[in-house]
Amino acid sequence: MTTTVTTASQTATTVVIAESGGQGLPGADGADGAGFNQVRKSLIDNPLCHLFKTNKLVEASAPTGTDSDVTWTRSTPGTYIDRYGAMQTAAIDTPREEKEGFLIEGASMNLALHSEDIGDAAWVKQSSVVVVNSTASPDGNLTADKIIPDNASNGYLTQLTSFTSGGKYSASIFAKAAEFDTIEIVAPASIAGSDVSASYDLTNGVLVNSGADSAKITPLADGWFRCSISITAASTVAGSFQYAKVLGGDGSSGVYVFGLSVENLPFSTSYIKTIASTVARTKDYVTVDSYNNLSKGLSTVSLTVDLTGVGAGNGVSSFYSYRSTAIANNATFFYNNGDIKYYDGTNTPTLSTTTLTENPNNYMLTIDGEPTTSELKYYENGVLESIKNAGTENIDFTRPLEIGSTNEGNNTMYGHVKDFRAYDFILNSIEATYLAGV
Repeated sequence: MTTTVTTASQTATTVVIAESGGQGLPGADGADGAGFNQVRKSLIDNPLCHLFKTNKLVEASAPTGTDSDVTWTRSTPGTYIDRYGAMQTAAIDTPREEKEGFLIEGASMNLALHSEDIGDAAWVKQSSVVVVNSTASPDGNLTADKIIPDNASNGYLTQLTSFTSGGKYSASIFAKAAEFDTIEIVAPASIAGSDVSASYDLTNGVLVNSGADSAKITPLADGWFRCSISITAASTVAGSFQYAKVLGGDGSSGVYVFGLSVENLPFSTSYIKTIASTVARTKDYVTVDSYNNLSKGLSTVSLTVDLTGVGAGNGVSSFYSYRSTAIANNATFFYNNGDIKYYDGTNTPTLSTTTLTENPNNYMLTIDGEPTTSELKYYENGVLESIKNAGTENIDFTRPLEIGSTNEGNNTMYGHVKDFRAYDFILNSIEATYLAGV
């Protein structure tokens, strides 16, 4: 009997786990040999540490193998979209699980005031009127408003925000079709140097067109979508995005809106509610004890994790890091302006050139050899991307393993993490392919 695992790709990759027949001699990474187990399933199923499984923080970690082994620190509440497309709010120091995995974010601030009340005087209703509390919002409360453009007019909402030349800014709004089903978000020339806009189809959930740095539309439950646009400010000025712009109003038809936001980031993060002043959401800081979860000598270790990432607020986004006794800084696996890198305390080799995406990717490191002259192999989605020399030292077990950040919460990633595993042996290339499909 032959058992196989096939991973989806342009060309299907088949991994032979076990093949019946006479015992054969293994080839490179156990790729050859009838009857040879190329994937050591019993070992793979028993990692030294296994975190972030669906609906649970932890599978196997010291000392208890329960959620209490993972410390989640965030000093403010945080919103998230659950697997059913509804907005929820997590209390301070609690995780947020979305369908893509556990959400980890750096800090951000909503610069737009009265984000859930466009009837407030802080919002200028250009050629339009507003009916407040018209329908249930994405969080289930009756707090979504309706904007109705005047007859034969293009109606929209504005609110002044201070922009700094060269800064990255993102505007977002939750919108739902009523009589109209298409809206725009516009960054006028006073902000972006020339008019920049994105158009959103609220029936089909499609980004119709965009001239922005980036734009997206994300579906939620009950016909709601989150629409966002990101631009680079061309000047230092007090200006405004044009939100929920509807072309050709008739004086009675409109769209539903909720949760308007402006962030000084090149992407939108989880929604932050404001009232009369700006509100900040602090970063997530996620740790697990190093003791019993990592091997003492990092000369024989394999680390694998599934990630999605929308980007890095300052260009650097750390996936995970750990501290050694002889190195003043963390050893860190991270993303830096288009490159995947590994810092071993002295050197920072580039492992690949890539772009963080909102699609899940599997990243794996294996470190094999003497502590100061180890061979580091880097796999991305099961494919060997590079082999480097990397120095390693013994772990300082008084310092935690940091997930999604480094140096006690710096360079926090913005994205999702799941299925983090640490092994105290070297995974072979066939096992790397197999785990990329887990």
